[in-house]
Amino acid sequence: MFGKKKMSEEESEALFNEINALTVSDMNAAYQRASEAYNQNPEVAAFFLGYCCYIGNPVKADQAAAIQYFKQHLSRYPGRGAAWIYMAVCQENQKDYFEALESYKKAQQYGMENGAIGYARVSYLLGIALSQEVAKTLNLKDRVDSIGQFNNLMRTCIAKYNEWLQKGNSLNVFDWRIFGQAGLALYIKILAGDVEGMEMEDGFIRNFTSVSAMINMVSQSARIAAAREDEEQQDLVRQIPIEICAQMDQAGEYALAEYTRAWVCLEQAAYRHSAMAYMSAKWHLLRMEERIGEADAGARADLLSITGDIYAEFEKQDRKLGGFLRSELLDNKAPELEKDYPDGCAPVVEDCEKFMDFAADICTPRASAPAQETSTAPKKKGLFGNLFGR
Repeated sequence: MFGKKKMSEEESEALFNEINALTVSDMNAAYQRASEAYNQNPEVAAFFLGYCCYIGNPVKADQAAAIQYFKQHLSRYPGRGAAWIYMAVCQENQKDYFEALESYKKAQQYGMENGAIGYARVSYLLGIALSQEVAKTLNLKDRVDSIGQFNNLMRTCIAKYNEWLQKGNSLNVFDWRIFGQAGLALYIKILAGDVEGMEMEDGFIRNFTSVSAMINMVSQSARIAAAREDEEQQDLVRQIPIEICAQMDQAGEYALAEYTRAWVCLEQAAYRHSAMAYMSAKWHLLRMEERIGEADAGARADLLSITGDIYAEFEKQDRKLGGFLRSELLDNKAPELEKDYPDGCAPVVEDCEKFMDFAADICTPRASAPAQETSTAPKKKGLFGNLFGR
């Protein structure tokens, strides 16, 4: 009876526009106005209070509180796409991945096309989280179900990112990395024989034309025991991260492309115990370092922050395969790069100066070595030309 009169829809819209304009010029004023309006029109004010908690300005960032405010706003305005996407980001930050997926889906439904990027990213993050969780259980059924769910989530991630790019949109380096890691994850799973859920429905990877044969091949013949031995099938799945790398190159993300190729070759080396694959991984790693060095300071900092995880795995594999790699180099073998790039686009080995220095250091006799008898026989020429005889 003595409360304030409820605002009409026109008045509510005017209040929303008023506070929204303040967010552009003065966040303190926007927060103050939203706080004042909360008692009279909590649903409208909640959007801006949630936004302030989300960005941490002018109040301390509080993702949980932001989620509650956005939910309050959406209870009256379910068609506000911006509220859905802000809430989705908060849920993602809180690792509430199931909820975030639904919110990103709603954001797309209500006009926020960039919700597709979040949906792709969270599909990957959820898959990784579920995989880590199921690793703690000994229940075989749970493990098998998790593998299928994991593979489906990786496929969703890849399809969403690819669809976004096909529309002429761009990605930041962090999403490019996840895009590549999702492709890598499928390759790792088939190397391990974990092929549950790899049945590809019509339309998936339709833009990855060179691996279209995988749709039927995997669904009809892939079984855990067979997949571990079926290198032809593994190589088909390998094309997914490799073609993602080609997209990275086209977008100018050269360092991330080499980072992803290095991971692909590294996993291939680990599962197949292949020194030659490890050699290719080493080439891509050193080429990645060169590419990072070519980037500007800001981009370099981001790249260093997201590529550093690969070095621990290199140290691990070097203990197993490093000696074999050195033997291959001493035998004048070179990295086989053709399968890591589109047809006709593979660089020559000499394009990576760091790798040439690495190989020369291994193959060139040390200054302290005893003098050897000279030979009149012509020096052997291999894929590296006269590198090891220079």
